[in-house]
Amino acid sequence: MNTKKIFLSLSIIVGVAALAYGGTQSFFSDTETSTGNTFTAGEIDLKIDNESYVTSTSTGQLVLNENTSWTLRDLTIEKFFDFDDIKPGDIGEDTISIHVDNNDSWLCAAVTLTSDNENNRNTPEIKDGDLTDDPNGGELADQVNFLWWADDGDNVLEKDEGGLPGGPIGALGVGDVATVPLADSGTNIWGDQGPLPGGSERFIGKGWCFGAITLTPFDQDELGKTGSNGPLNRGPGFTCEGSQVDNTAQSDSLTADVTFTAVQSRNNSDYLCVPRQEEPTTGQLTVTKVVNNGQSATTTVVADFPLFVDATSVLSGVANIFSAGAHTVSETNQPGYTTTFGAECPGGVINVPGGGSASCTITNTITECADGIDNGDEDLLIDTEDPGCHTDGNPTNPASYDPNIPSESLS
Repeated sequence: MNTKKIFLSLSIIVGVAALAYGGTQSFFSDTETSTGNTFTAGEIDLKIDNESYVTSTSTGQLVLNENTSWTLRDLTIEKFFDFDDIKPGDIGEDTISIHVDNNDSWLCAAVTLTSDNENNRNTPEIKDGDLTDDPNGGELADQVNFLWWADDGDNVLEKDEGGLPGGPIGALGVGDVATVPLADSGTNIWGDQGPLPGGSERFIGKGWCFGAITLTPFDQDELGKTGSNGPLNRGPGFTCEGSQVDNTAQSDSLTADVTFTAVQSRNNSDYLCVPRQEEPTTGQLTVTKVVNNGQSATTTVVADFPLFVDATSVLSGVANIFSAGAHTVSETNQPGYTTTFGAECPGGVINVPGGGSASCTITNTITECADGIDNGDEDLLIDTEDPGCHTDGNPTNPASYDPNIPSESLS
């Protein structure tokens, strides 16, 4: 076979092999492709608006206060109260409108007292007993009382609108925070069940009084805000009596922060604005030993009576940590001593409160049959010589002597 024929044969073989390979890839098939897959985080956007009324400095009547009112927005420089010349008997009322956009949310409020300034003490303050020069010792915070309620938008306290914790803001120390749940897994002040729905609106009424505040709520008109049923038409639903306010708060000032927080409720069903404190599981227990040797010359001391709580050895007068609950206090007694447990631990049983403390006193008193003296039964016999110290009354029987018999007198 010549060379030309050899190359021709090889070419035919390669061609057939290529056709065979291509034939093995021609099965039925189909392809589907999903493009542009996306995750986008949801939003919780809390916005606030406020409508504020205050006692006019010129007329003494309640008026709309533009300085502390604003339309719906995120808070930056807005203030719920900003008054620099309040007098006893003045009042203020706000209805705060809370809007939660996009997602269902839990809602919390917090108030922080940031200053309680004395400023300068003037003569009337000093005459009325203002004795402190502490810059943070002002009296104004103790005399401005607040109340809060679940309002329906009309800026008026009505009888079925649930109240929130109130009182003088001075109940907080400077820097202290009071957190109030508005809607969490345990509370909803508007009477709804569960969180605030996304896109919803709720109202909180806030009132303050420089003096003693008295609630005078109106009947519920079921109208919400109409424009003609607000505090200028009906009053705010509370009154303020300032006649009992003395001069100690003159020139004082206070500042506070008011914060609202919205937290997602989805995948967060147990959320609480104020988390529950875990119950303490331990407490302190102090066992105290008292040894009463009377007139005896005996030198027995506290250390001669080993003390135990359950099976744990303890020292007299030293506080020890034990699990909360019932425990048994015991001792290793000495012959010739009686044992008396204090009223706080009858029979040695005592309850240790979680996070608290408890104490138990054990008193050991030497008996008349072990004290080495004649105890007035006028027989001039002491301990082993005294018939009263023998179980059979026979002082010549050493086996019947019992030092634990408390009295030498024969019964």
